[in-house]
Order: sequence, then C-alpha cells, then structure tokens
Amino acid sequence: MSRPVSTSSSGQVSVAIVEHEVARNPLHWLITYEAANDGDCDAWLIDDDFLVLRRDGDRIAISYAREPMQPGVHVFGYFAPRVVRMRPGRREQRSVEISWPCRLSDIWNPQREVSIPPGEYRLSVTIGWAPSEEPDSPGLRDSAESAVLKWQRKAESEAVTMVQPE
Repeated sequence: MSRPVSTSSSGQVSVAIVEHEVARNPLHWLITYEAANDGDCDAWLIDDDFLVLRRDGDRIAISYAREPMQPGVHVFGYFAPRVVRMRPGRREQRSVEISWPCRLSDIWNPQREVSIPPGEYRLSVTIGWAPSEEPDSPGLRDSAESAVLKWQRKAESEAVTMVQPE
C-alpha cells in the first residue's frame, strides 16, 4: 500500500513497494516498487536512476527523485531530467538491487559508500514526478538545479521491513 505525499491539479502519483527480499553471497537487497498515476491527467515520472540513500537509526529511505546536491558540489551546466510519460491509470514498475556496502554518488549523497550493521530496518522509496514534461529553464541567478526542484513533486511509499543478516 502506498501513501501519496504530493498532489496537484495536474494529477496524483503514488508509489508502493511491491516486492522486497534480502539475498546473500553477495549480500544485497532486491526491491521492486510501482508508481501509479492515480489522477485524471498525464504525469511524468522522473527516471534518472540517481540513487540517494539516507539512514536515520532503523529507518532507511532511498530516493529516485531529484534531490538537492550536496554542499560544495558544482556542476558544469544544466542537465534535464529523463522522464517517462504516465497516462492516467498507468503503472510503472522499477527494480533496484542495493549491494552492501552500497556505492553512491557524492553529488547527492554525503558519503560515497554506506554500510549498515545487522538488524531490522524500515525501508521506504521516494520517487519524483511532475505535472509537465520538462521544467522551465533556470533563471540567470538560479542554481542549475533550482528549476527542477521547483517543478518536481515527490511521492513516498509506506515502509517495509528489511532484515540485514550478520
């Protein structure tokens, strides 16, 4: 079951984790999530494959939305998000494999590599979507990411339990 966290007059997108498992040798998590356009207008699912992982105690949030860049990161130029059009009532599934330790881009993550100790975790998935195919261009005084962050909406799944073995 999913919980939409953002709605718009241009539609509503929700996300749910539909399958999840922990595999060994090597240790990794397999997660399949589904985005659904529950609204009555087209929506555009952000499909960049930029993984952001945040951990707060036993809660782990992974995001495929465009997130703010880390302080001190400077990009050279603007790059538009890759999007997939979702008609009303349409669903899109994505699968992700998170190997432990997890290698991450330091553009959006504070660390390049993350490990977690054995234990039980609550995992959620956030996706980005938008009511139009592309954002406006950044203004002269705007950062390269500001137009995308203003344009994008987010949806977050309810958490599922993942057990990290010893």
